[in-house]
Amino acid sequence: MASPASRVHEAEPGQTLTSGFDTGTLPPLCDIFIVEEGAADQAQVLDALSTTPDPDVGADILLRCIEKAVVGGGPPRLETLVEQLAHHLLVSPVEAVPEEVRLYLVDLSSEELPHYVGEHLSSACNRAAVGLLPSDTSRKLRDLLPPMVVYAALQNERLARFPEAQTLTHVYRRKNLSSLLELKSSEASPFSEGWTARLLQRRSEEASQSAGGPASPQQAVPAQHLRGFNSQSASSPP
Repeated sequence: MASPASRVHEAEPGQTLTSGFDTGTLPPLCDIFIVEEGAADQAQVLDALSTTPDPDVGADILLRCIEKAVVGGGPPRLETLVEQLAHHLLVSPVEAVPEEVRLYLVDLSSEELPHYVGEHLSSACNRAAVGLLPSDTSRKLRDLLPPMVVYAALQNERLARFPEAQTLTHVYRRKNLSSLLELKSSEASPFSEGWTARLLQRRSEEASQSAGGPASPQQAVPAQHLRGFNSQSASSPP
């Protein structure tokens, strides 16, 4: 049986099967599906759909990508990152659902699917960025990666077979291209040319400012005092 934290309630016809997760936790796989009425009563369905992708794995995928940008000195392959994230968050969990449970899956939820991806990617980006990425870079990744991951996942046959997949694919095709252009052109994006050099320059400037710091009151000498001292020195005998 599913654990109490993973229980779901029965969806009415045409509604999404939603989770009983507490606020603030990452959404489980069941959130992205609309299921047949009565399916939520079955333990097998509960167990199969209550899975949640490991947030540390998502963070590690992002971290490896940033690592390649820093060590390699050039932008990493954005398409490779998107495919890996799509596989981790959606393709792999959906493929792991037993065939007998798939029979209860009626459709995808056009609202919950992007929410599910957005929440998991936000968590992964936050974990990967701690102490490493500037806030503007983290924000770019959180905002622009989800549409690309949704679109990539919809190309998989396990998800493409659902009726709503065609509509979602049409919508997210444009969003995917928009995100792709922004991530490859924005100076805050690790997928743009020269990002590593800009990051190193920023860190160097921040380190210099931190090392120098503001002058202490004992060290700082007012300008008028300096002028007076020079004036006195000039007028005094050698």
